[in-house]
Amino acid sequence: MTVIGPLCLVLAALPVHAQQRDTVSPLVDRYVAWRGGAAYRAVTSIHEMGRIEAAALTGTFERFAARDGRERTSVHLGAFESATSVSPAGDWSENQGVVQEMDTASARDTRRMIALELGDALFGRAGASVSEVPDESRDGTRWAVLRVTFGGPDRYDVFLDRATGALHGWRITQNRVTHFRRFGDWRTVAGVRMPFLTEDLFPNAAQNTVQRDSLIALDVPLPDSLFARPASAKMARFSGARAETDPVPFTFFRDEQIYIPGHVNGHSVDLLLDSGAGRTVIDKAYADRIGLTTEGKGVANGVGGQVATAFARDVRITIGTMTLHVPTAVVLDLSGVEKLVGR
Repeated sequence: MTVIGPLCLVLAALPVHAQQRDTVSPLVDRYVAWRGGAAYRAVTSIHEMGRIEAAALTGTFERFAARDGRERTSVHLGAFESATSVSPAGDWSENQGVVQEMDTASARDTRRMIALELGDALFGRAGASVSEVPDESRDGTRWAVLRVTFGGPDRYDVFLDRATGALHGWRITQNRVTHFRRFGDWRTVAGVRMPFLTEDLFPNAAQNTVQRDSLIALDVPLPDSLFARPASAKMARFSGARAETDPVPFTFFRDEQIYIPGHVNGHSVDLLLDSGAGRTVIDKAYADRIGLTTEGKGVANGVGGQVATAFARDVRITIGTMTLHVPTAVVLDLSGVEKLVGR
């Protein structure tokens, strides 16, 4: 009793985060040693490229990431071409040639993922807190789980082999959406274990992606020019030498929706102007009626839940004397929206 009493007092005097760190440290140390020890801790940048499969499409990707939080990615995926950049020079995204500012939350999430990837988050850096949560079974194996948070509701659960420190994957919860990122095909690059296979697994398998690296290089220079913002492609063309249309009539339906008469690939239709839509969307029934060819499969959050999507390339939308060349439009069932809107 004379020993237990003082010992309890000493433990109680330790801050909670210090007690958690004492249980976390051995796991983190084993993980770092498994990844390559000092070589892993010294990595400054990653350059990777390879093949990617998503939305029933296959293409290529290239990514540059730095420990200081910079990242530049580009994806060429069948009907889609996109790029993103996060750096002190500015955060931007490019989709089908249209460049815009990246939202603050997405840029923040990118930096958090880099801190997790290169181990800084596991040492409580970049604003991270780490704690151990109960072990879990996944893919037929029992794993130790470390939970990383950054002061908000988002969390990143790291699944590790308790004995060796080997990494199985991350359970990522961002913006109330959870999926599992599983790693495989581990190979040693410059003394560091790196995954040449990355699978993002969602509850709806249609959202899954598979990334297979063909090249990973470490500590490559990342010049500022890599993160320079490109100019947006011009999607609008006007007949003759004009730079605008004549006034175009429109219908202000129920004082809420703006409908503009136009054509899609030469077929007459009323176009709904939706300033909240991230892409051009075409109703599936209408796309079938005009013989629009689609490819790929995806998922979108629609009225009443998730709905299946496909993609149409090189869509021409004409309004007056203006023609918009849309590289890729999303095709989905808008019957639920039709019932909601009443038109």
